[in-house]
This record gives sequence, C-alpha cells and structure tokens, in this order.
Amino acid sequence: MPATRIVERFLGNDVPCDAVVGIGHSLRRVAEPGLSLHAHECHEVCLITHGAPRWQLAGRDYELQPGDVFLARPGEVHGHVSGVFEPCELRWIQIDTRRVDRKVQLSRRAALLRSATWPGDERLVHLLDAMLDECHHPSPDSDRVIAATLRLFIELLFRSSQRISEKQSHPAVEVVTQMIASEPQYPWSLDELTEASGIGRTQLEQLFKTSLGVSPIAYAMRMRLRCAQQLLRESGTSITRIAYQLGFYSSQHFATTFRKHYGMTPSAYRKSPAT
Repeated sequence: MPATRIVERFLGNDVPCDAVVGIGHSLRRVAEPGLSLHAHECHEVCLITHGAPRWQLAGRDYELQPGDVFLARPGEVHGHVSGVFEPCELRWIQIDTRRVDRKVQLSRRAALLRSATWPGDERLVHLLDAMLDECHHPSPDSDRVIAATLRLFIELLFRSSQRISEKQSHPAVEVVTQMIASEPQYPWSLDELTEASGIGRTQLEQLFKTSLGVSPIAYAMRMRLRCAQQLLRESGTSITRIAYQLGFYSSQHFATTFRKHYGMTPSAYRKSPAT
C-alpha cells in the first residue's frame, strides 16, 4: 500500500547554496490539518503537480490546480483555507532575495505581478527537482550548480507569468467568467458557454487553458463547489438538497465530486472547524 504522506525538506545549512533558504517536496494522499497563517522574510514559490489545494494569501482565497505556480512575497501572510491541507503533491522553494544575482531582479519583478498564482512552465518542476537532487547528493560544486539552476528557474518563472498576463484579458474569457459568476450555482454546459463567448469551442477551451489553467467546464465546476462550501457552512440545508440545487445528478455524485476536489466529503467538510 503506498504511503499516505511523503515529506522531504532541506533548510538552512542543509542546502548547499546560500541563495536558497529552503526547498522541498511533499505528497499527501489524505486531507490533514493545514498550516496556520504565516509569513516569511523571503520569496516562496510553490509548484502544484497533483491535487487542488486551497490557499489564502493576503486575505484572498486561491483554488490551485495541477501545473499552477503560487508565489508569496516577503511579509505576505498565507496559509491553508479553512485550516485544511487537501490531498496534493507539490514542490516548493524559498529564495533569499539579497543573495540572488542582481541581474535577476527578483523583488522588482515579483512586485509587478498582478496575481499570486498562474499556470507555470512544466520545466520549472524539472529545475526544482534538479536542485533537490543536489541537496540529496551534495558535491563541491553544488553551490554553483544550484545558483545557475536557480537563475534559470526564476527566468522561466517570470516568463510564464508574463505570457499568461498578456492573454488573460481576452474578451471571450471575460464574458464567460462573468456569466458563470452571475449564476455560479447553475450547471453550465460547454455549448451554452461557447455560444455566449462568440467564438468556437476549441478556441474557447484553448484560451481558458492558457489564461486560467483549466477548461471552461472545470472553471464552472469550481464556482459550483464554492457555492456548495458556502451552503454547507452557512445553512442547515440537507446535503441531498444542496446536491440537487447545484445541478448534480444525485447526492452521491455531489459527494464524489466534492471529495475529489477538496479531499473530504461534504458531511466531513460541514463538521470541520471553520477558520
């Protein structure tokens, strides 16, 4: 039976490069108590490879998806929404801005970002794994290898953020997201969303994938599940009734979808402490 939890981390002197405060990889197959709200004196970058964790930064909630980047700047308070660490796999790195090559301009470029999260370049995971491997098997030149890899990591990080920001304002995406937001509880079909967008189905799906990292239907499902969370927390409505209100075929269909997304059943979520 596979392990339900794998966590590896290297901190401080365990990292053979002074520009890296910490670096790690974690895999959680079941939900568990999450991190309380906290902040760092460095930049922290997380790469989501599996699962859909929900994190909070500076009072705003973010629902992450596989392939997403999450960036917390120095002093920004962040943690897990509702105190729950959903099943997921991620890699993370904490970067000491003062010790990074000045040409990289990490602080200035991070300050210009419009969002704390965006779909990243798949090469970022490979670069972070390469730095982790140097920590597992250090050699006399590991400092230089990690420093060089880190510079490339940062360049690809900001290249991916720039590519997304340039495409996020496509009017078709704006029209569809606003329509979903107007009735988030409605089970929108792809045909309905395509018709409203005024463009073809394939183009709409490509634009959503590029700008938001998910398909139009997956985005609409996120909004429905957010409604479900609110109803579970703030009303005494039965789970079966909530399921039908939100357009699910049955309470079992609702429970299966909710658990796949959040790592727990609707009844367990309702009983869990709110933060």
